[in-house]
Parts: sequence; C-alpha cells; structure tokens
Amino acid sequence: MILGLPDEANLLSHAYMIDGDVDTDVECLQEYFLRLFGIEDIYQSVDVTVFDGSEVGVDEVRELVKNTVLQPYGNQKIYLFLHADKLSVSAQNALLKTIEEPAKNTVFFLLTNNSYKLLPTILSRTVTLYHNNTIQESSEEKVWIDCFLSGVFERDLIALQHALDEISSDREKSVRYLECLTERMATLLKGSYSEKYKYFYRVELLALLASVQRAMKLIRANTGVTATLDTMLLNIMEGID
Repeated sequence: MILGLPDEANLLSHAYMIDGDVDTDVECLQEYFLRLFGIEDIYQSVDVTVFDGSEVGVDEVRELVKNTVLQPYGNQKIYLFLHADKLSVSAQNALLKTIEEPAKNTVFFLLTNNSYKLLPTILSRTVTLYHNNTIQESSEEKVWIDCFLSGVFERDLIALQHALDEISSDREKSVRYLECLTERMATLLKGSYSEKYKYFYRVELLALLASVQRAMKLIRANTGVTATLDTMLLNIMEGID
C-alpha cells in the first residue's frame, strides 16, 4: 500500500513522486484509480497517459506539455511516468515547468526506485510517497539506527564514523542495516516524527535518504563497502550543513 494518497479526488496534489518498486507501485495505483475514478485499466483509459522514462525523450515531454491544456474526458487527467529516474536531464527540465504550473484537473505520478537521480527541483515540487513499512528491525538494528540518526541530528562526525565502522566489514550486514535505515527515514518522511527527531527538516531527510539509497545500490553492485560508506558520510554531512 502506498501511504499518503488522499481518499478524495479533490484533495489530490498536482504531482507525486513514489519511491519504491515500480511494478508494485503500478499495481497499487491501478487499484487506487479504480476506487477513486472508476478507471479499470490505466493502459486503456483515455484520461491516463503512461510513459516509460527509459523510452521518452525531451521532444515527447514537450509534446506532453502542449497536451496538458486539454480537458479530461472524466474527472482527472493523469500522467504516469514509469522509471522517472531514467528521464534525461533535458526531459526532466521540460517536465519541470509543467509541474510548476499545472493545468487544472491534471496530476502527475513519477515512479522510481532511484529518487536520488531525479533533479532536486523536481523532488522539491512533488509530494514524496512511500510504501508501508515492511522491514522489521531487530533490537540490535534499532539501537544502531537510533545512534546513527542521533549522530546526524547532532552533527556528530565521530559517532557517525563509529556507527559505519560497525558494519563496513560485512557487505550483507551493511546492506541490511542501510535497508532498515531507509525504512526508518521513510517513516519520518510520512510524518511519524518522534520527539527526538521533530526538528529534522524535510529537505535534510530527503538528502539523507538519497545518500543512503545511493550507497546501498553501490554496495549491492559489489563496490568497496568502506569507501562507499565513507563517501555516503561525506555526502550526508554536506547535505545537512
């Protein structure tokens, strides 16, 4: 389930970025559109346009911009970008203007599992949504995540380095802990702030999440764990300064 989507069409924002498994997101949105608009098949509906970011260039996006002024046949015109992170920079910039000045009764959904590849200007103008938490933290993982987030909050470089040293010698463990950290940050971004973290700014959490996701992907791709975690830490400190 995608958390944060409203139950009424008139409460929809103009643009959403959904960070997760794209195929799962499509299935969830299909159920959501059926419930909200009676759309039985997003690929057959005249009011839903589906793009694959890996196949769409800047010219197609510019053509889309022209068509957004047309009124929907039903209640809402929906533009769905699968693998939005694969859009070129020029295509993202072309899309940005439309997101900044959306036509009436138009909503954009950008689906990705690599949100850090989207332009910061795109991220700042979309509502970020995540799936319900599916990872259960062990007591050891919970303590580690609490210590790590406290280190971020306190800007405590020594504490952060110590936390990363605990997992840097084990590739599998580092991926698991970063997965748990990602889920915890997703919970914070959904608004489930504890008293301890209530002073985190959303932009800081987004920067932190992007750095962790990038590191997790690189470690899974067999890059050096220690070097990747060191780079992640540097990016985190730069992102929250």
